[in-house]
Amino acid sequence: MKFPKKLEKGDTIALVCTSSGVETGRIAECVTAMENLGYKVKTAGNLDGAYAGYMAGTGKERAEWLNKMFADPEVDAIFCVRGGDGSARMMEYLDYDMIKKKGSGYMNNASADRKENTPKLPLRLRLKYMFSGYKTQIFIASVRKKAPIYLLAILIILAVIYAFLHPIDKIKLRFFFTRNCTIEVVSKITPHNSNITYPYEGNSKVLIDGDWIEANGKYYNLVDGEVYRYYKDMYGKWQKESYEISTSMSSKLLDKKNYVRDKKNPFVWKLKEEAYEETFTLRNIRIERFAGFIAIIGEIDGNGYDAETILYFRGFGITDIELPWEE
Repeated sequence: MKFPKKLEKGDTIALVCTSSGVETGRIAECVTAMENLGYKVKTAGNLDGAYAGYMAGTGKERAEWLNKMFADPEVDAIFCVRGGDGSARMMEYLDYDMIKKKGSGYMNNASADRKENTPKLPLRLRLKYMFSGYKTQIFIASVRKKAPIYLLAILIILAVIYAFLHPIDKIKLRFFFTRNCTIEVVSKITPHNSNITYPYEGNSKVLIDGDWIEANGKYYNLVDGEVYRYYKDMYGKWQKESYEISTSMSSKLLDKKNYVRDKKNPFVWKLKEEAYEETFTLRNIRIERFAGFIAIIGEIDGNGYDAETILYFRGFGITDIELPWEE
């Protein structure tokens, strides 16, 4: 980066008006102010001009004075006493080659010395200036303007990625962010003969909220890898006991490696034959979206009846367990 020459006491400052002029009295004040700072002052002859009522001369006259100050070897800096949109009318009369040559001299002579002797700004101030520049502000404004488009694009990409996730991954991902859900268990029995005269449908719910589980009026708490069960005794008082839960079946059902996509329906995942155990009473276990929710479905071929059990995974983010006792 090139820096202008650093002004020293005794240097000469030229005062010009590139647009409107100023009152004669104000010119004297400007000169006095600069001289009090230790500088010599040269003034353009058109500072108090009143061309067309308010301009410091015609565009050509104002440009001539500015060219003259740039060409003056004694002038070390040029201050515009007053500016305005009238400056644009003198642009065609400026001697750009001379100004460039004179300006390069100022810059080149001072750049090396300025770079060595200028103290380095603290990082906080450098970042402040970096993000307060004109180009940076334009960039930030552009990003803000396009932010809704970027956000929509990101949401679409995430939705597409989520749509192709395995159903088990979807369940685990939603639970990871919400830490709670409800598993609704629905059992349906359809009779085949007179031993069972009417169909039956029952349901129950398992609530999961963080490290707590509620099922069938009992509460389970996971603490440091140990499970404790809370239940009411015959006197109606809540008791706590260590409890062992068999996770063999649940670990099989919630492991995506145990499923394979159905060849006939790409939105259905079936449990592999090798994943079944002798303790499994359910057959034809599969995962699919059922009634708007991800569900694990299994069937039982009974004596004179067919049974179906559906596990709905729902209530992510809204399931709340209220303990019926004071801890």
